[in-house]
Amino acid sequence: MSDYKEKATAYLQDIKLIAIRIQSLRQDIRKLQYDIITLSAIDYSKDRVSGGGTPVGLEGDVARLVDTVDAKKREIAKLIAKREEARALIEKIECIPGRIILAQEYINGAFPKKVQAMIYYEKSSYFNLKNKALNELGELLS
Repeated sequence: MSDYKEKATAYLQDIKLIAIRIQSLRQDIRKLQYDIITLSAIDYSKDRVSGGGTPVGLEGDVARLVDTVDAKKREIAKLIAKREEARALIEKIECIPGRIILAQEYINGAFPKKVQAMIYYEKSSYFNLKNKALNELGELLS
């Protein structure tokens, strides 16, 4: 494997992991939002049922959860920006089918067989185009 291809492959593997990380962060956010709703409901029901005040520390717990959600959203925004930088770099590749292959596989997370069927290339042609695109991308990264 050429140095350019190795460099591009390593770069794109990191980009591919971004999608997984974003998905994980989104799951975390959904769970945290559920926890916020649950704590807010406890706070509201306690006030309505007993006429008592807010349980001690509950506002702080909700505030911490909200801060955590905000931090995760900021991390997602940074990851999306990094992914879009990679997309812009891929768009600089001259080989249009190779551009499509790399974007679909590494940015959009499609399986090679699906991409191959999408662009109507034989397996050997597909991998030749992919290798050509990886070499071009590696040169751009250098």
